[in-house]
Amino acid sequence: MANSSSDRYKQEKLYESWMNNQQEELKELQNFIIRARNSSTNDVELHELLQKIMGNFQGYVNGRNRLARVDVSPFYAPTWCTPLENSVLWIGGCRPSRS
Repeated sequence: MANSSSDRYKQEKLYESWMNNQQEELKELQNFIIRARNSSTNDVELHELLQKIMGNFQGYVNGRNRLARVDVSPFYAPTWCTPLENSVLWIGGCRPSRS
């Protein structure tokens, strides 16, 4: 089995990167909305932006899948959640093992 602290670090970095991408994409979408209100956008621009966002999401999913092949437990109990958060998810009915 691989080094668990190294795996945890990789999971956390992947999540951190994903969240940073989300922030950037949110700003891009907000800017697009502002430009759309001023009628300075078109459907092609929106399509390109959405394709970029979907591509980034696919990259995140691929990264999670790659890391899950090494250690699947963080896939069901993300390393960025505290033990309390994981407990609340479980108590609240989130049981991926029963899906």
